[in-house]
Amino acid sequence: MTENLSLGSEIRQPVLSGRAWLSGLWLPADRYGESERRLRILANWHAGAAAYRFPEGDLLRYAAPMEQDCERLPGWPLQKLAAPCAQRG
Repeated sequence: MTENLSLGSEIRQPVLSGRAWLSGLWLPADRYGESERRLRILANWHAGAAAYRFPEGDLLRYAAPMEQDCERLPGWPLQKLAAPCAQRG
């Protein structure tokens, strides 16, 4: 059986505001062109960061959370909400 679930994947604007501890930036492809996304990632790159490209947009993951003003970001703010589950042996 195949199910096609949509769990709110069409986010139209970020929900964080004010200052927050962020783990990265999301740059949606429907809002920024490829060249613009590349420039924004490079301008916000820090040692240890990682960048990922998806059909829906690009993700810049910081090496460690950083406190930032969400309204002044060059993309959508991302927070890490939970740690991964520990492996059971």
